[in-house]
Amino acid sequence: MDMPTVKKLLLPTLKCLEDRAELRHAQLIDRVADLYGLSEEQRQVRNSSGKQRKIYGLVTLAAVHLRKAGLAKSPSRGITRITQRGLDLLASDPPGLSFSYLKKTYPEYEEFDKKGSKARKAKAAKKASEADWRATAMAGTAGYNVPLFDDPTRAGMSLVSGTPEKPLGWPRPVQETPPLPAPKRKYATQLEKTLEHSARSLQKALESAVEERVSTLSPEQLGRIMLILLARMGYGEADAENGSTASLQEGAIIKDALGLNQVYAQVLIGKNAEVSDLQRFTGAFETAHAERGIFVSPGGFTGQARGFALGSAKRIRLMDASDLAKLMVANGVGVVVHARYAVKQIDRSYFERLYTAAA
Repeated sequence: MDMPTVKKLLLPTLKCLEDRAELRHAQLIDRVADLYGLSEEQRQVRNSSGKQRKIYGLVTLAAVHLRKAGLAKSPSRGITRITQRGLDLLASDPPGLSFSYLKKTYPEYEEFDKKGSKARKAKAAKKASEADWRATAMAGTAGYNVPLFDDPTRAGMSLVSGTPEKPLGWPRPVQETPPLPAPKRKYATQLEKTLEHSARSLQKALESAVEERVSTLSPEQLGRIMLILLARMGYGEADAENGSTASLQEGAIIKDALGLNQVYAQVLIGKNAEVSDLQRFTGAFETAHAERGIFVSPGGFTGQARGFALGSAKRIRLMDASDLAKLMVANGVGVVVHARYAVKQIDRSYFERLYTAAA
């Protein structure tokens, strides 16, 4: 039996939640694998990177699609549970589920699909752009005598003897040391741009992953993250990660290390923040005599609410899930360093000192 696709796992994943149990992700994966009849060998198949089991990624994506259609929900991090909509769908005994059916039936899933389509197009455009940068960078190496191609004639080699038609590298010094050749600035610049573009793409992908996690947090969990984040930014206790934390649903004053500056922070969960929410926040903000305010709403803000904040005489910072994810990545909250790459360049003074010493 071949490994199933995400589409084929949509209905089995939903059926595994039919008993209304709140399943951890590992439990859900085992249930789906049992229901689909996967062998132990198939359950251990790894993805192309070798870092994760393939069935893990497939069930994860299936659960995401079900949540976006409102057929399942995540009451807390790492937990999945069926909704009444999902139970109603199973009661109709559908022969299967497809992405097109979800899109036609559930408006919120259609909106999710539109956003995903835009993201895929943007990703394809970035990939094409990176390919253009690589091609330009390779073209910039034309001045180097380096065999970059499989065709020996293009690398300066003879088809008959396989020997260089011209000596490669610098000529040996005869009477005086040759001057250090000027760096190929075009090649270096294009390569640097390619690396920078790739770094930005990786950061955006990481921010999107953090944003997805932030959207599933409970009020208490989000409050803890906010206190840790503010501590990293110089507000609150330095050991906020280990200390007792409040949910911040009612609002709280947080001071800097010296107690000279203070912010009033509040978290709203479960809906888009409206003007009335901002008005109540502003009232509490003024009562607390705080200098700045931070209002966090992972669900986002209505246009009127953003307009109210902009027009307010108070200094209020609105933060949705995207804003929060960017700050978390920038301040090292919820992320770890996976790898570091050092970009080095030639030390011209080093070689110049060698030439001077030799002379």
